[in-house]
Amino acid sequence: MFVIAKCFTNNKVGKVYIDCNEISFGWQLESDKNNVYQKSYRIILYDELKDVIYDTKKVDSSQQINIYYNDIKLESKKEYYWKVIVWNNYDDIAESSLINFETGFLKSQCWEAKWIEANIPIKSTKEGFNISEIFSYHPNINELEDIKLDPPITFYKDFFIKNKEIKKARIYITAHGIYEAKINGIKVSDEYFNPGFTTYSKLLYYQIYDIYNLLKNGKNDISITVADGWYKGRIGLAAIGHQFGDNIALLAQIEIEYIDGEKQIIGTDKSFKAFSEEIEYSDLFIGEKHNYNKPITYYEVIEKDYGYNNIRLDIAEKVRCIEKIKPERIVKSPKGEIIIDFGKNIAGIVEVKVKGKNGDVVKLQHAEELDNEGNFFFNVMGQNKYQTDIYILKGEEEEILAPKFTYHGFRYVKVISYPGEINKANFTAYILSTDLERTGKVATSNEKINKLLQNIYNSQQSNFISIPTDCPQREKAGWTGDAQIFIETAIFNMKVDNFMKRWLYNMKLDQYKNGQVPSVIPWIESDEKLSNGFGNISSAGWSDACIIIPWYLYLHYEDMDFLKDNYDMMKKWLKYVEERCASNVTESSKDYERYLWDMDFHYGD
Repeated sequence: MFVIAKCFTNNKVGKVYIDCNEISFGWQLESDKNNVYQKSYRIILYDELKDVIYDTKKVDSSQQINIYYNDIKLESKKEYYWKVIVWNNYDDIAESSLINFETGFLKSQCWEAKWIEANIPIKSTKEGFNISEIFSYHPNINELEDIKLDPPITFYKDFFIKNKEIKKARIYITAHGIYEAKINGIKVSDEYFNPGFTTYSKLLYYQIYDIYNLLKNGKNDISITVADGWYKGRIGLAAIGHQFGDNIALLAQIEIEYIDGEKQIIGTDKSFKAFSEEIEYSDLFIGEKHNYNKPITYYEVIEKDYGYNNIRLDIAEKVRCIEKIKPERIVKSPKGEIIIDFGKNIAGIVEVKVKGKNGDVVKLQHAEELDNEGNFFFNVMGQNKYQTDIYILKGEEEEILAPKFTYHGFRYVKVISYPGEINKANFTAYILSTDLERTGKVATSNEKINKLLQNIYNSQQSNFISIPTDCPQREKAGWTGDAQIFIETAIFNMKVDNFMKRWLYNMKLDQYKNGQVPSVIPWIESDEKLSNGFGNISSAGWSDACIIIPWYLYLHYEDMDFLKDNYDMMKKWLKYVEERCASNVTESSKDYERYLWDMDFHYGD
């Protein structure tokens, strides 16, 4: 037996979308013989009519991964296929099946849709912050009664499908905020928090979904709800909102191709309707409030000219529900609190089943610890760090409730209010994480070591939500020092190449002209102000991530692109450090002092 077990397009298995002319191919081999190795390969690329458009012919090489080709001219919105034929040292031949990939928008001119916003009076504001309170202030849940936040907005439109056979149908979508998209009331994916966390003014990802099976002849509808997310919501160490803008916005384009070649495009524009429904607010730190008695409020839709030049196709895996777990126990604390214990710390949300009267309230607060006496201990410091979800019931049959646009770091949930009997059957925790393949696992004869290893893996899951973060509750920020010290462990545990490639690209865009690399990526305004208060926006150990992380990724994945793509960033950073060190030397000490960075603020000093 000699077979090709897996094929990879741009380091991913299965259907892949790309928006560039550089493609990488790879494959895994299996054989029932010993000492088998590849001697040669041949890659053949086909267009959607299955005509050959590229053929490497037979290449004598043992390379099986990261085989890049950038001289293949592809067209936007087209499907392509490839296969590989491999010869081994026994002269056995293996041939793969056809592998499919599809191009997105290779040019920004492909966007015909318009950016749209709701003309809504903005209640929320960009707060200030006090550095001392960031490290000492414990938020009071009663403050939620007076909090001023804006609701998520749903953008809606009816459209009609012609009564003839469809060849393919796609939706291309992004937002200022985070979105949930539905066609005819059915979600287009099971993903959370798209388009993800980036420095939106410089980089905004879009996603592509196959909606062929969601369409029907005649009347259809599209509804996309956009919440504050990282764009407008409270984020960073200071938990300040409006870091990238004051209003959420949507850009979406449906493209339908019929079997006879006719094409139909439905793009966002001012013909869409905009309204807010039961979600009164949603915030990544504060939590989410649903009021199922809230009337629908409609808003004028306006078109905006935000452009398309910062938009790229998302190359990495998305956030999904990785696992659902039930409570291990429900206890009453010495203070009389009802506390649900899910048995381990996670990042995620809680789904609640409840049957109550109209106006009854379910209120849940999330935390990672109990105090020494067994009471609920909310240890998250700083403004807006409430981690609390609130539901005001409709009061009909059993209602199933869960947040859509937030997540919390927790093990314990304090049930502040809940109508009826509280039992384990009515609560389910959704563990959320970027859906990365597990690639490494160690088991020992020592259960304490096994528990430690599992805790490390769980921590990685909790902190790999769109970006590598420092924690899933207090900051949810992309601290570079945390990422670089953990990178080898991360690589062992999971397949993180595309995930880290996406984050490093944002790091490269956030680098300053003088070479400084911020200590947090994505870099936001409030973090810049905070760092300037400390005296420096970069730090030894933290900013060194721009060199350390690409290097270890290259060593483990043998993907030269990690070095090629980031080499200029590395050089600029080292040049900054070299010049900074040399600026603080005397003539007598220059031979050794110019190598010491003994000025400026550094974390850990």
